[in-house]
Amino acid sequence: MGEYRGIHLNPRLAAAAALVRPGRVAADVGTDHAYLPAHLIGSGICPRCVAGDIGEGPLNNARETVLACGVGDRVALVLSDGLADPAFRAADDIVIAGMGGEMIAAILTRAPYLLDPRYRLILQPMTRAEEVHLFLAEHGFSIVEERAVTDAGKVYLILAAEYDGTVRHLSGAQPYIGTLCGTQSPDAARFIEKQRRRFQKELEGIADLPSRAERAREIRAILADLERALKGA
Repeated sequence: MGEYRGIHLNPRLAAAAALVRPGRVAADVGTDHAYLPAHLIGSGICPRCVAGDIGEGPLNNARETVLACGVGDRVALVLSDGLADPAFRAADDIVIAGMGGEMIAAILTRAPYLLDPRYRLILQPMTRAEEVHLFLAEHGFSIVEERAVTDAGKVYLILAAEYDGTVRHLSGAQPYIGTLCGTQSPDAARFIEKQRRRFQKELEGIADLPSRAERAREIRAILADLERALKGA
């Protein structure tokens, strides 16, 4: 095995790596260049990883990375649509980063074996974080840590969740910001403010339409929640 040459992770992947439990086997779904698995193994966080992608091209990129970093013997590379390949069942911490929230929720829905406390889900939706929050709440997962991170001028949410079997009902702004609070960090405040602008824009478009009065009331309630979250209330 060659000497490990460090991988420089972007802020999103670095945040994901920080949520992986040391000593566990990690899986990277949609791995692309396998930067995350190479870092996790090379830095001693994980003994082994499973890295999967739906495309041959990205998987070839992944192979080049792990071989160049000298960790190829500890990364199982699989051609897989989401978590379909059985190799993922050997992992403890499942990372799905860089996809839309709807796609992440769809991948998790097709892997019911994850309804088990042994697994930790580390999820970083690029868009529609509410789809991820709603999936987790409806399927009995609790969020054990959640943060926001700025990468290339845009702010994203990332979280770690574990199964406890308790179904939760989310209301108001909860699907959109999860457990984030504006006093948690400047990035968290930025993410909440981004959501506030999103709903403010929608409200401005329907406020004078009698046919959308119910939706306008819903948005005002969400906006009130977002204001409280920004203030840390």
